[in-house]
Amino acid sequence: DVNMPGGEILVRQTQYGKGYYRDKLGVDATVAWLVDTFGHNGQMPQVLKLGGYKSFWFSRGVPRPDHPSEFLWEGIDGTQIPSFWLPYSYGLFYGSPSDPAHFKAFAKQRYDMLGRNTRGSDRVACAGADVSVPEEQLAPMVEQYNKQGGAPLTLRLAAPTEFEAAVAPRPGGPAWPVFKGELNPIFQGTYSSRIELKQWMRLAQQKLTAAEKLTCLARWLGGKADNSLLWRAWEPVLFSETHDCASGVMTDHVHQDTLGSYEFANRLADQII
Repeated sequence: DVNMPGGEILVRQTQYGKGYYRDKLGVDATVAWLVDTFGHNGQMPQVLKLGGYKSFWFSRGVPRPDHPSEFLWEGIDGTQIPSFWLPYSYGLFYGSPSDPAHFKAFAKQRYDMLGRNTRGSDRVACAGADVSVPEEQLAPMVEQYNKQGGAPLTLRLAAPTEFEAAVAPRPGGPAWPVFKGELNPIFQGTYSSRIELKQWMRLAQQKLTAAEKLTCLARWLGGKADNSLLWRAWEPVLFSETHDCASGVMTDHVHQDTLGSYEFANRLADQII
């Protein structure tokens, strides 16, 4: 979620997430993938750009159904970030058929659905669902589709950055439309649900940022400081701000696990302080 956590927590999310990808995979993540989040505050373009992100992908919060799927989102301070809206959410190409005839019709139908929101011929449809494994038939079907003669489209399995490069504004070409403001409100009831989660979130932010400041002072005064303990305390807090956990729409036993994560982080923060 990016509405309820404070700015410091959003910065830690970037530090922790991008650090993980650098350490484990040797890559710098540049795509802000917020496709299932319940709305987006108007400060995010600045937060994302300063965090090293080059694009923003999402599926909720535009003001009208014919909103452009590719545009520049301008934040409160004037920062702009290339943004990619998924009009039919993140599973448009999921559930594709495994026989050529039905697959051909499926691909054309999904392509046409996106015509209202894009001005170009390149269109993107995510091939996944909430919690799903890749569909084994998809890659062979795409290959077979592209080999047949007279196909109305060319299909390509690609990463978000490859689509971004394909549709990027060209010199002398038309400029992307600019949207200013918040991509809200969506699912407002989630922000009053299970209020204790919001209270724990705020307490955790206050304690852990205080612990960081005291750690810096201790190091400056010649004492020892353990950053690994700080990150061990931050990790369950950052995880618990996943949009479903933070908003309180999960089942009761997950809710209890989330409270336990906050309590664990609180104990570590007290220890550090």
